[in-house]
Amino acid sequence: FRSVSRKRILIMYIYSKRSLMDNIESINALKTSDKTTKIILFVCGFLILIYTVIRACILSITYDESYTYFEFVRKGIFTLSSYDKMSANHHLLNTWMMDLTTFLFGNSELSLRLPNLMAHLLFIVYSAKLLSKLSTRILIICSFLILNLNPFLLDFFVLARGYGIAIGLMMVSLYYAYLFIIEKNSFINALIASI
Repeated sequence: FRSVSRKRILIMYIYSKRSLMDNIESINALKTSDKTTKIILFVCGFLILIYTVIRACILSITYDESYTYFEFVRKGIFTLSSYDKMSANHHLLNTWMMDLTTFLFGNSELSLRLPNLMAHLLFIVYSAKLLSKLSTRILIICSFLILNLNPFLLDFFVLARGYGIAIGLMMVSLYYAYLFIIEKNSFINALIASI
């Protein structure tokens, strides 16, 4: 009786080991090195970026954007000399980049919003890089779409305010923090993540 049960246990063990190996092979077939996944992420990211560029072109300027332009960019205020009246619209990096883009491309709504559109490109690229560390194609693509089709985030990337730049740089920081903490990459990744 004992020898029969040992044989059954051994057969069940071998069978379970084979099915486990088959599952691992099927998961490895859907890994991120798959070119199809990268192409899908590229196409989705490109279409999302086109959507935000079109919205940036057709939306009229908001009060916050115009206030930032008239109070800080047009007057050439690079930094505040006194902090007696602080504006919530004076996001330093956004104001500096708006100053640069209006100098290079002139005064238009699109040139004012260009820094946030560039931050959206950063967000798309680094969210794709971070999510490509996941195990399956369907999980990568669904996570990418959930993260990048959030209408509240898309609004931040369309308007000339500092929030889009902050969110884009945060995604870059999250990616390099992941490389440093999980994949034990170099100290440079930790430095980039902290910036």
